Amino acid sequence: MGRLNTRCTRESPDPASEAGLPAPTRAGFRRALLDGRAWSATEPRSPARSSRFESRAADSRLRRGGSVDPLRSADLRRHVTGGRAVLSRVAKTDSRVGKVMIMRVFLAGGTGVLGRRLVPHTARGPRPPGDGHDHERGQAARVGAAGRGRRGDGRLDAVSVGEAVAKARPEVIVHQMTAISMAHAGKPDIKHPDRWFATTNRLRTEGTDHLLAAAEATGVSHFVAQGYASWNGIRAGGWVKTEQDPLDLLEGTAAHVGLKALSRVEDVVLEAGGVVLRYGAFYGPGAIDDQVELVRKRQYPLVGRATGYSSWVHLDDAASATVLAVEQKARGVFDIVDDEPAPASEWLPHLAACAGAKQPIRIPVWLVRLPAGDQAVVMMTEGRGFSNAKAKRELGRRLRHPSWRQGFKEELK
Repeated sequence: MGRLNTRCTRESPDPASEAGLPAPTRAGFRRALLDGRAWSATEPRSPARSSRFESRAADSRLRRGGSVDPLRSADLRRHVTGGRAVLSRVAKTDSRVGKVMIMRVFLAGGTGVLGRRLVPHTARGPRPPGDGHDHERGQAARVGAAGRGRRGDGRLDAVSVGEAVAKARPEVIVHQMTAISMAHAGKPDIKHPDRWFATTNRLRTEGTDHLLAAAEATGVSHFVAQGYASWNGIRAGGWVKTEQDPLDLLEGTAAHVGLKALSRVEDVVLEAGGVVLRYGAFYGPGAIDDQVELVRKRQYPLVGRATGYSSWVHLDDAASATVLAVEQKARGVFDIVDDEPAPASEWLPHLAACAGAKQPIRIPVWLVRLPAGDQAVVMMTEGRGFSNAKAKRELGRRLRHPSWRQGFKEELK
């Protein structure tokens, strides 16, 4: 991801200096700026607290004023008000600097594969006590690590989560908690997703409940949660679905528990007035390493005619959409996918070619169902992809990686 332009000009003076913060704090903000992905910091608020968000009118002017990418553009600046570190989008005016949006974000799950695109890499150091999951490459999120404390995996402990949120005093909570990596969930077991995703399913049910309760108790006014939209559209009608179409819960299969947990996330978050971002299948740094390994070993076959559709999204585009949803206080459900939902018969051979592997073998459905289970068969033969039209229209979303075709090439070159 690109770095932000941190050069101070007459039109854009050092925001930390303007806020009257001490030198060490200014240095901390500058390090966060250089990373280009920091959202919040632990500096205390001043006694004179400003309102929780910019007014809707100011928000509207801001959105009309810029078409910048929220993670790369030099038009993004950090601004400090009342001692708070915040993410700001600058709307250009005749004087070259205009209104800024101010908010403090609590990111739960900030060391997962997507969370690492959102959390500053400057937050390094010893592992926080009690952090049993989603902590990789020695990174520790200083704000947004829900429930790190004396109770083991505090993300599933209501008291730990409540304490973490109360201490952070956020204006927005972004829920990205999962436990899917091999280090935490073991070897992928697509035949038994109920076992493989057991902890993740708890994080999406109990964990969501704890975060929502903490949000209500502390007055957090906006909640953003992770959903899923890759191959799991309802298996009826066309191959590409929208937010208006129901999801397929695969009742009667081992996948039902996890898909039901995702459906419940949508129900409770929408009831609370939040937003659910249904991400497509991730690719990008660290996201598909296990799949590429299977492809190179020719252990990732095409099933039957491989007509099932899937939708993909690059991690950077997923992170960018998340920032937009936070900035715009979005409500409802959005499918966060790229421009090209496609059948397995297209994307899997292309992935193999980009990985320098032999083309995948083809196996009949009856031979796959017993060792791989129903989910694999449905995904490969009947899966439905998703459209990103709503996210583009309502969030003003622009993709750096419009298609997995080019994205796979860039990732694996």
